[in-house]
Amino acid sequence: MGNFELVIRKKATSVDGGKCTGCGLCIENCPAEYVSEFERGMGLRKAIDTPSSPSIPNQPVLDREHCRYFLDGSCHRCEEICPEKAINFKQEDERISEKVGAIVVATGYELYPKEQLGEYGYGQIPDVIDGLAFERMLSPDGPTKGRILRPSTGKVPKEMVFIPVCGFKGSGPVYALLLEGLLHVHRQACENL
Repeated sequence: MGNFELVIRKKATSVDGGKCTGCGLCIENCPAEYVSEFERGMGLRKAIDTPSSPSIPNQPVLDREHCRYFLDGSCHRCEEICPEKAINFKQEDERISEKVGAIVVATGYELYPKEQLGEYGYGQIPDVIDGLAFERMLSPDGPTKGRILRPSTGKVPKEMVFIPVCGFKGSGPVYALLLEGLLHVHRQACENL
C-alpha cells in the first residue's frame, strides 16, 4: 500500500481523556442546555455531553459555542463537580503526526433542503418530519426512547404516511413522514433507498 505521512488536527474537547472516567457528573450538573441538532430539534443537550450514546471512548466533550464559561465566564460547574479534575478549559487543539498505508475519503452528504418540500407541508405542519428525525425517534436512546410520537402533541399517532425518496434530485434523498396516525411501523432501517 501507500506510505502517507499525515498531520491530524484533534480538536480540543476541554476534557482530559486520561483522567475522565465517563461518570457523567459533569453532564448531569451542566446548567447550559440547547436544542440538539443530532436529535433533529426534538431534544435538548447540555454544553458538555457525549457526542452520541455509543461514543468510544465514552467521555464527554465540551461544546464551546454553548458553554457559559466560554460565552461569558459565568460558569465553572463541570470543573467544580468533576471528582477526577478532568475539565481543562485551556486545552488547545493538538496536531498528531501519523504514518499510514491507506486513506479513506469520506466526504459525507447533504440532505435536500426540506424547505423546498412545501407540497408535503414541511415547515407548515409540525408533524411532517424527515427520515433522520424518524430514525432518532426509533432509536432507543433517541429523544422519544424508541416511541413514535407526534411532534405537535407528544402522543402516539393513529396513522402514518411514509414518503421515501421525495426531493431526490441528485443531492441525496430526503424522506418525509406525515404523522397523522400509526397503523403499523416496522423497526427496520432502510438507510439509502
